[in-house]
Amino acid sequence: MKMKKLLIVICIAGIITSCNPREIRYFDAVVAIDGSGDYVKVQDAIDAAPEGRTADSPWLIFVRNGMYEELVNVPSEKTSIYLIGEDRDNTVIHYKINVQGNPEREIGTQWYENGIVAWEYSSNNPESHNYRKNGGVVVNVQGDDFYAENITFTNDWGVERQRGPQALAMMTYGDRVSFYNCSFRSFQDTWKTARVDTFRAYAKDCFIEGAVDYIYGSGNYYFETCTLFCVREGSVIVAPNHSEDAECGYVFESCVIDGKGWERTKFGRPWRNSPIAVFLNTTVLVGMEPEGWDNMGGLPRHFSEYNSRDGNGNPLDVSKRKNCYTSRNTGETKCNEPLLTEEEAKRFNYSAVTNGKDNWNPRNIAGFSENYELRIKNKE
Repeated sequence: MKMKKLLIVICIAGIITSCNPREIRYFDAVVAIDGSGDYVKVQDAIDAAPEGRTADSPWLIFVRNGMYEELVNVPSEKTSIYLIGEDRDNTVIHYKINVQGNPEREIGTQWYENGIVAWEYSSNNPESHNYRKNGGVVVNVQGDDFYAENITFTNDWGVERQRGPQALAMMTYGDRVSFYNCSFRSFQDTWKTARVDTFRAYAKDCFIEGAVDYIYGSGNYYFETCTLFCVREGSVIVAPNHSEDAECGYVFESCVIDGKGWERTKFGRPWRNSPIAVFLNTTVLVGMEPEGWDNMGGLPRHFSEYNSRDGNGNPLDVSKRKNCYTSRNTGETKCNEPLLTEEEAKRFNYSAVTNGKDNWNPRNIAGFSENYELRIKNKE
């Protein structure tokens, strides 16, 4: 994983001055697991944030290195929350939780034994300490204009067990959500995206790992120069669920698909409705199934790629890509062009995905700590 460290200046009663022309910003709260900050839990810092902050005046939270074992919820009224970690690999928000259904319904199936073990940590289990907690997800973002940088979000169930059921590390239901240099780790359903198809998100230089539908949901999401890491043979990366309101859906630009030498990876499958997932200028370091995609409940509007290449820069063999889908729910069939021309690929550009009606430009936010001089206020 790529590691970046954040340099923080402590301001003591005007003693320190800066020749750096960058604008100075002060953190509103510091989270440190050793008690040296304002809070020891990330959730406490979010709870202390005022409601209704705007993108012009975000609430800045610095999270020092540490293993923060907690569930985090950013409610809809807490807007423009920025979480800035000290460095990605050592600033970790993690928790063990899943959404296992009652395993008694699975008696006699191949899933029964695992279901019994998972049930202890399920948010659906009335006797579990996780019962009805946080929607069964480690970090649940409902507020608009959320931003995170240099943080790893981990669902311990997925990472430790390397199997299902659903064990979300992240759920983003707000609009204008962005991440820079973050990691998302689990196994099944790592990141659930917006339930409103006009909502937007941006992820740059992020590491996203999983095995089963590990990016799924709705919304217009632009993933730029991210690593999609498949943790088992036969991984399926995306399972989108877009309605006709989504203009671009999931767009992956110049991303890397990696893993542990697997030979049978797939881009994705259509969860429901008429989803869109487009992979542009992708470097594929694992074996991709010749068809590239699979069936599920929906019928895709666009399941396509452009200029996919291997680790040596050679074009992939895309001659057998899947172009017709049959819904497992209805039996209906629909065909889809799996390969985009250069002109068609240009339609799925950064601005088309992110701009919306308010000209949102999250590239101006990405690398926030690198664009500003960030300081910690002296408590005295």
